[in-house]
Amino acid sequence: MHTACLVHSLSRLSKKPAIWLVLLSLLVVVVYAPFIGMAYISDDYVQIQRAREFAPVEGWAQLLADPLYRCRTTSLFLTYYTEKLLGLSPFVLNAQSLLLHIVNTWLVYALGAWRIIGYRVSSAAAFFFAVYETHQEAIIWYAAIPELLQLFFALLSLLFLIHYVQKRPRSSGLYMASLVCFVLALLSKESAVAVAPLAALVLWTNGELRRRFVLLLPYAILAGIYTLLAFLTPQKHIHLHDAGTFSLHAPFYAVLARSTIRELWVWGLFALIAILLFGRRRHLYQLATVVCWIVVALLPYSFLTYMSRVPSRHLYFASVGAALLFAIALTSVPKSIRAQRVALVIALVFLFQNTIYLWTRKREQFLERAAVTERLVNEAQRKGSPIRISCFPYGAEIAELAVQIQLSKKVSVALRPSSSDGLNLCTESQFASDPNSPQIVLNW
Repeated sequence: MHTACLVHSLSRLSKKPAIWLVLLSLLVVVVYAPFIGMAYISDDYVQIQRAREFAPVEGWAQLLADPLYRCRTTSLFLTYYTEKLLGLSPFVLNAQSLLLHIVNTWLVYALGAWRIIGYRVSSAAAFFFAVYETHQEAIIWYAAIPELLQLFFALLSLLFLIHYVQKRPRSSGLYMASLVCFVLALLSKESAVAVAPLAALVLWTNGELRRRFVLLLPYAILAGIYTLLAFLTPQKHIHLHDAGTFSLHAPFYAVLARSTIRELWVWGLFALIAILLFGRRRHLYQLATVVCWIVVALLPYSFLTYMSRVPSRHLYFASVGAALLFAIALTSVPKSIRAQRVALVIALVFLFQNTIYLWTRKREQFLERAAVTERLVNEAQRKGSPIRISCFPYGAEIAELAVQIQLSKKVSVALRPSSSDGLNLCTESQFASDPNSPQIVLNW
């Protein structure tokens, strides 16, 4: 009886947006609290340095000419002005990522305005998205902040379009706002081109795609020009010529299949079974919609060649579809007291499993990754210049930037040849300082 009352109370609570959004925010803070004070990790230093180079007015021309970093414009500006206003500290930057994840969780809830989804599903989806561990790297690793900003602007673009096509009389301002947010999403990450097919999905589910194909044209044109600009100068785009990041010849179908399984395993399997067992026709329509979302969001990342599946940070966009899938399954169960109790238990198990995994296994991994550069900075501070490193797992640039940014010193690097590129790399566990080995020498 008490459980039934709790289920009923939670159902009513999800219909009160202000209270529900506050609870979702608190949930995110609790789940990710162990990571807020975490030290910088490798590429965080690159993010900070590129922001210092490109975000000031004098760097805009260089930014415009760089086919990689102009697709990171929003994150570079955010990092630069955060440092100017609040100073530079891991706590500030990590809290910024956490705040963006909270806002994105709110926007997932706002997808309830989409008639095919509804607020009952989006309320549960926001809960799943808030704590789902699969995309944790995008939230914990500050260098992945382009993923957060991309989704922020992408969801805003889709929400403005949803309100535009469903509202009577229509407001052209909503449509223009959707296009502006799409441009900002494109200036956040390349994979924002996925907004264009998702806009087609919004129009199709509202019966607008055939009658108002013209509405889709600006999205398609912007995405086409954006993609063309990236491929016009492949020699200047590091991800197109570094023989490992992106290739049109990559086995994208295999990467897409493995990444979809990774995105949904194992909760997605339970969700699909629940929908097939209990779902009605509208649940199947919803299922088709979210499967399209997941595939479209993962496809731009599926042309990588350095991994057999999409890394965790790149699953952030697709995780909205996964969260919607879990929510559809949860809301498709019969409304009997017993079934609702089972649904509540499943939701609590999901919360417990994801939280404990983040607090233990993932926290340990991130601490190990951060410890490498922290050890280097501590050694540099203790010994002074020069510092000789027999091997370093992240390369000479990261070593230089770590000392330069943390100690506010202008650092130069001298390489002692030990491999074809003059740099002795090693694993994180092998990182050592040995004066008798080939070295990276940092001077200031």
